[in-house]
Amino acid sequence: YVSAAVRDFYADCERKKQALEDYEESVFMQSEDYSNAKYAYKKCVFDLEKARFLGDEKKVAELTEQKKVLLENFNRVRASMKRVDLKYAPHCPICFDTGYHDGKRCSCYVKNVSRVAYEFMQVPPPKLVDFTDNLLKDERSAKLFAQMQNYCSKFSDHSKNLLLLGERGTGKTFIAKAICKRLEDLGKNAIFLNAFSFNDLFIRFFSATETEKLWLSEILSTCDLLVIDDLGAAPIINNVTVERLLMIISQRAELKKPYIITTNLALDEIGEKFGERAFSRINSKDTVKIPFSGKDMRVYGV
Repeated sequence: YVSAAVRDFYADCERKKQALEDYEESVFMQSEDYSNAKYAYKKCVFDLEKARFLGDEKKVAELTEQKKVLLENFNRVRASMKRVDLKYAPHCPICFDTGYHDGKRCSCYVKNVSRVAYEFMQVPPPKLVDFTDNLLKDERSAKLFAQMQNYCSKFSDHSKNLLLLGERGTGKTFIAKAICKRLEDLGKNAIFLNAFSFNDLFIRFFSATETEKLWLSEILSTCDLLVIDDLGAAPIINNVTVERLLMIISQRAELKKPYIITTNLALDEIGEKFGERAFSRINSKDTVKIPFSGKDMRVYGV
């Protein structure tokens, strides 16, 4: 669903660009100088290809030189034309809304993937932060930040899951958002949901079509990184919270897609609240548990 929607976005951009270019060309063609210069160049190109097909090397050499002269003239006439006021304003000045730059996906492509995903889920995108936004300068924070940035630089489908544990306000959400931001900068698709949004999603989609449910599952299961923030803060809803959480993390484990969970709960409290099956998944050998403690980061404006 997401891939198709993003392709449609770039295709629509291309149609808009082409429509403006076609309109500008139709205006230019009303100029006799422009139309004559264009026709002369196009005719030369046609004659050159014909001569190559017939193997007339002398004619090819002659027309090749003529083509250069006619192209220079055409470009000179075109440059002298008054540009049409209607201009295409690209969303991305790097790739000019093609989605690719230097043979690779442009950074805007990943942002559009996230945009489409959040729009489909009807969840406002989070305000991400950068590691450099941290105002704490103590040695422990510096070491942790360095480890998390290293996690991002080496990120792949086989990266470990992270379980960020600790009291409210100790920086778990900040770290999770900074990881999402860094991965997006590296061309990865990261989805960030708090526990309340996660619950609301499945409640709203309970009466959705099977196709829509499949799309939601696809988004949460196949994104490069999924973050569920503040697990345990939202109420446990029968047949929704636990079952859907288990389904998503199980699907991601099968697809080798990492996830991050932040929680104020202790390990034993996770088991008590979400059950043994979910706990065993979250507490698996593929999950690194990181305890947070110390000063409340929020009093530092983070």
